[in-house]
Amino acid sequence: MTELCWNPGQDGLFLVCWTIQSYVTWLFNLLSSWGSLCIQSVQDQVAAI
Repeated sequence: MTELCWNPGQDGLFLVCWTIQSYVTWLFNLLSSWGSLCIQSVQDQVAAI
């Protein structure tokens, strides 16, 4: 993904792109961990039945 953002001639654009990329990565990681928690709790409930 970094390759898409790499443009030495436009530092401002690179900075914006890098910020968006970082945010998307963070958001994806957050959603992944939430998904793992949900799956884990569902499995626990099913096991308890």
